Order: sequence, then structure tokens, then C-alpha cells
Amino acid sequence: MRRVKSTAGKSGKSRMPKKILLGGLLPSGDPIKVAQLHYAAQSIHQAFPKVELQIAGENGVPAYGFPGDASLKTLAGSIRQYDAVGWIGAPFAAREELSPGVELLKLAAYHGVFTFAWGIASSPEGGLPLGETFSSNGKGSFYRLFSPWVKLFSLVCKPFRGESQGSDVARMLEKGLRHCRFAALAEWQFLNQLRRFDRNFNGIAGANSLLRAVSGVLPAGDFFTREGELIAVAFADNMEIPSAAAALLKHLSTQFQARFLLVPESSLGRPRLEAFVSDLAKAGVAAQVYTFNQVEELLGALSYCSLVISNSFPVSFLALNRLIPVIGVACSGKLHEYLGRYRLPAFETLESDFEQLTDRATLLLEYGPEFREAALPVRELQLKELSAAERALGDAFRRKSLNRKN
Repeated sequence: MRRVKSTAGKSGKSRMPKKILLGGLLPSGDPIKVAQLHYAAQSIHQAFPKVELQIAGENGVPAYGFPGDASLKTLAGSIRQYDAVGWIGAPFAAREELSPGVELLKLAAYHGVFTFAWGIASSPEGGLPLGETFSSNGKGSFYRLFSPWVKLFSLVCKPFRGESQGSDVARMLEKGLRHCRFAALAEWQFLNQLRRFDRNFNGIAGANSLLRAVSGVLPAGDFFTREGELIAVAFADNMEIPSAAAALLKHLSTQFQARFLLVPESSLGRPRLEAFVSDLAKAGVAAQVYTFNQVEELLGALSYCSLVISNSFPVSFLALNRLIPVIGVACSGKLHEYLGRYRLPAFETLESDFEQLTDRATLLLEYGPEFREAALPVRELQLKELSAAERALGDAFRRKSLNRKN
């Protein structure tokens, strides 16, 4: 690697970064990803309060491939204007979407700029099925540090993308992480899985900046304020609506005078929910599809809800940010474990667990205040973990600054 001048001052004290470039996450109109990037930027500001953040592709900053036509070559001559470059978000994407982030990190590391990854998460399923691991010919300290990520990521990708494509994505991930001086994961479960493969894995968890998303924009309309319980129902865009969902909502509607807010993860899920609402209307159940352009709009709508029934991880996560109880139905392993932190139920199917699910829904609706009181310490612990990850980022930059001085 090319020699660079020390970033420490003459006194030998480490200095704080003045300008950071963020890239890697591709929001492309997805309000959840936009929020992840926005709140990640807040975390970076927690670590470096006076830093100027520039986001690739926003506010006149060239996209450098995120996603745009600007070539990374245009940045090569000016990369040292940045004190750090960050790769933000969960890198579960196609190979061609990961490639620009990898090249950005590689370029920054080559020129001696501090590089880091923030908010890396496990797969949507959260599990690590056994199977062949991806092997690399990479050498050196960065490969030894991050090679377990590659093996695990290839395992996680394999069920979703096929063996060949999963290996391609794993190679991209490995290449990017090899150029990171600091890496923070979103989940402790993922960190523990990595450490089972390598006890000396040098990482930290708790870097889920979306925890800071709590303020909401209240929606208009009497649907949210009329008498009776308002229950949110969220189905992941890539999962089918359970066949017994209509019967469950009919039962809750009768028992609690409930109406239902159906929340798609993105605009892709709206058409099927609108068809589902039509079926519910024929059964005399009041329901409405709610789409949002910003996470704050979703938080505002959820603030009127007494309960959320969901197999969508982001919607469930945001509901628990507001201490709204969630019941998981046909949910992923990742959501199942997250609900477990709050001692909330997760059922495999509506059909086989119908009675038990309705009983738990009844309890949560009747004892909502008690749930919020019990859930508050869990959320406070998560915020402490996030703060610790933010401090660790600052410490990593300071150590790098002092080491280069020495």
C-alpha cells in the first residue's frame, strides 16, 4: 500500500475527521433504505459531531456508481480530500450492485483513507444452513479478519440466489470488507455466528441506526381516530398472505370492534393488499392499505395502532421502536429471534396456531400499557449498544491516526 502522510498533529494527539464520504447503500426510492442511510448518517455524527458528511449521489456529490454514470476515476485524484469513507447498510444485493461499493473502498484504502463498514446485517432469514463454504485465495491481515464473513455469507445467499450467484455476491462482499479498517454489525446474533467460525473475529454489534427512528408524521383521516382498536397488518413483499388471514381479521374485528391498517413494505406489495382489502370488505371487515413515502409517515400511522400482526422485519422493527406489541406470523428466523428479545410470540402458521394466536392478541390488546413498561428496558439496552458502536467507530479512527503518527 502507498505511503501517506500522517494525519496526526505535531503534538502526537489524534485528530477528528473533517470530511467523510458515505456510499454503499442504494436507496433507489425505497423508504426503508432511505431511512437506514439517513439514520446511519446520524450515528456517524454521534461519533464525529463536527464532521461534514457527503453522500455519494446526493446534493451534488457524484454518485461514483451509486447508482450513476460517474466513474471512480474522477475521484482518484481527490480521494484524499476525505478523511474517511464509509460503506453503509446491509450488503444483500446483486453482484453488480455491490461492485461500486467495493471499488470505492478499494480506492480509498489504496490512498490511505480510513475505511469502515456500518450496519452490516445477516440475511433476511437470519439462519446459517450447513453447506459448502466459499474459499478464496486472498492473503494478508484483512483477509484473515473477514474470511469468516465470506464463508457465512455464501451459506446465507445460497438458498436465495443459487450457488453460483451466491458465490459471486460473497466474493464481492469479501473484496469490500478486506479494505475496511473498522466493521460494525447490526445484530449480536450475526456477530456470535461469526465468532463460532473464528474466535478471534474482531468486530462489534449493535450498529442498527434505525433504532433512532421514533418521530412520526401523523396521518390525516378519521380512519385512524374512530372508536375501536386499530391493528396494523404487514406482510413481507416476497411472502404470500396466509390463507387464514381473512378469518383471523374477521374474528378480531368482531371481538374488539377492530379495523385494520394493511402495510406493504414497498409499493410492490400494494396491489395484492388492495385485492385482500376488497375480500375483507365483502366480509364486513374495515381495512385500508397504507403506503408511505417516508419512514416517519409509517411511524405516525403506527402510533395509532394497538397491535401489529406481521411477518415483515422492517415494519415490526419500527413498531417496536414505538413500543407497540407485535405478533409474528410465518416470519423469518431473524424476526423470530428479534421478537424473542421482547418476549413476543411468533407463530409458524395461522392455520395451525389460530386459537393460540387469537388468545395472545387478546392479551396484548388488553395489557398494552404493561407490555410497554416491560419493553422499555429492552429498547434502552439496544440504544446503549448503538451508542457503544458509535463510540467504537470514533475510537477506531483515533487509533488509526495515532498509529500512523507513531
